[in-house]
Amino acid sequence: MEKFSLYDLLGLLLPGVLFLHFLGILNNLFVKANIAFPDTGLDLGIYICFSLILGAVLYSASFYLTQFSFYRKMLYKPTGTIYMDNHKLRNQLGKKMNEISLAWFRKNLFLPQGDESESDKEELDLLCKLREDFYDRVYYTLELSKNNEHPKTFQSFYFFFRQLVLACFILLLLSVVLYGLSCLNGLSLSKPDWGSLTAFASLIILILITSIILARWYRKRMVEKMYWFFYIYINQLNNKINE
Repeated sequence: MEKFSLYDLLGLLLPGVLFLHFLGILNNLFVKANIAFPDTGLDLGIYICFSLILGAVLYSASFYLTQFSFYRKMLYKPTGTIYMDNHKLRNQLGKKMNEISLAWFRKNLFLPQGDESESDKEELDLLCKLREDFYDRVYYTLELSKNNEHPKTFQSFYFFFRQLVLACFILLLLSVVLYGLSCLNGLSLSKPDWGSLTAFASLIILILITSIILARWYRKRMVEKMYWFFYIYINQLNNKINE
């Protein structure tokens, strides 16, 4: 049985733990019910289970949101675009990557910048899609050969901050909804003082902005590491064949 990995910890458990914690703070602001941290083994087990469930929901919802352009622009820049924007990476790895793309897709996917600008929109869209397919194949090749541990660390941190961004948006939305409901006399919700609510919202916004910046940074580093490790792996494989 495979052990609980850093990928599982950062991608599922920790986002769920933080989300559950801040939901507890919201509960204390509007419901005034005291939610204590688990102090027994059973309570801790239930707490971890709920955290994993919430983390899994955030994980799945984040992938669902990648089909929307606003989310892609914010947190899901295409891997092929990241590669093409990195001129140093293109200059050093371009020849080898084109050799492999020819073998896999019978097409040069990583054209020089001047050549790419002359392509029409349909051709550019096809190149973008094939580059994503190329990256997926690179990822699974390294996964199968167990050579992606270091790039996967960056991927795990990227997922952590990406899930945290979604959690922050949900918390801010819940804060607005709960405050609106607390103004209604028919509901048994307490109206929090402005100081506490402002402090909570400010903290969430700070975490949100920080998480967006870090998620973007880790996604870029993740792609760079993945291509470099694949390049080294292919060269080592060729050297063994030629020996």
